[in-house]
Amino acid sequence: MKKTLLSLAILATSGAFAQTTVTFDDLTLAPNSHWDGSDGSGSFSANGVTFPNEYDMDWSYWSGGFIYSNSTDVTTAGYTNDFSAYTGIGAGGSANYAVNYGGNLDFMTPRVLSTVEITNTTYAALSMLNGDSFGKQFGSPNNAAGNPDGTNGEDFFRLVITGYDFNNDSIGSVTFYLADYRFADSTQDYIVDTWETVDLSSLGAVRYLDFTLESSDTNALGILTPGYFALDNLVYGYA
Repeated sequence: MKKTLLSLAILATSGAFAQTTVTFDDLTLAPNSHWDGSDGSGSFSANGVTFPNEYDMDWSYWSGGFIYSNSTDVTTAGYTNDFSAYTGIGAGGSANYAVNYGGNLDFMTPRVLSTVEITNTTYAALSMLNGDSFGKQFGSPNNAAGNPDGTNGEDFFRLVITGYDFNNDSIGSVTFYLADYRFADSTQDYIVDTWETVDLSSLGAVRYLDFTLESSDTNALGILTPGYFALDNLVYGYA
């Protein structure tokens, strides 16, 4: 009897700490392709989490939220390649990953978050590396128009992940730098080109996640760095 009770206690404890990893590998894609929401479904689900998507049917383009992809394109610059991770592959060598453009997550029920893996998109990374029509070349004292922008080349691109509870109160934030050119030693400047693990455990149990991108390259309308990032392997459990 004691052994039975002990076994039940162990099972109950294990269930309380069971975790799920959103790998996006339960989603089907043709090789080197992506899903952008053009079917009008408005969302997709992976490993128990629903990711919202906005697609403009009038102009036929992905206009916000999340998509999933297995694109390997790390060389094509510009907005026509807004679906590729700069790693050219998913985290841990997997195929699939997600890309975010202004999307947030509502879990509907409390989730205890553990970690997520984050990297740049090819679009954002090449814009920061070389500059383009809108975004500056990071490390330059000038903006994309060639005029001094006041940064002295000390640029940054960062992701702020904020958790909210069921009362819509903020319960904490985690900041991850996708690029950082603020070092006194310029050889330490970097643009993230690998999958990096971001610890979300400090947020505790969350109902809602807000993703906000911030950049040193801005104008009156907002940031000029392409507002995209890629994510994979979101690990969560239930409160």
